[in-house]
Amino acid sequence: MAGLLRHGLVRRSFIPPKDVRQWRELSRLRQKNRDTLGDYKRRVHKLFELANIKIGSVMSDLFDVTGCNLIALLMDCPWDITEQDIRECVRGSLQDKVKELYRSIQGFFEKHHCFELTSLMRIISTIEEENRGIDARMRELLSEHQELIERMDEVPGINELSAHYILSELGPKLYSFATA
Repeated sequence: MAGLLRHGLVRRSFIPPKDVRQWRELSRLRQKNRDTLGDYKRRVHKLFELANIKIGSVMSDLFDVTGCNLIALLMDCPWDITEQDIRECVRGSLQDKVKELYRSIQGFFEKHHCFELTSLMRIISTIEEENRGIDARMRELLSEHQELIERMDEVPGINELSAHYILSELGPKLYSFATA
């Protein structure tokens, strides 16, 4: 590689300024946390499958408001969940599916499963809190580029978080890239 570089056959790598490298480290850490969070959410789904809890067959997102309410209900380890308990957990369009949710939650959920679910949810909560901290730090570090972020946010498909990722990979100015 060094020989090719000496003869001008290899272009040098893009090494961004220090501040952009710091943004990049944070955005990549957040991305790894997001992937890890997905792994833990899949573990919760797997735990429910093992306990014959079929909430996922009734609702599309186990981690929306209703799903989190049902998870909290299961974490309290009640062994006699009633239809009324389910009704109090349900929000939005799932109001019509209380009976289905009640039937789907009738599995073999034991104290062991309750312990595992509590542990998994604690880890999920910690990772989500870490991501909120990373987001706050990114906003702080990128505050001088807020106008650019707002302009990028106007592009369909790019939100504030996506803009942060783009800026952390390319930097706020494209002077290092001579062509498209």
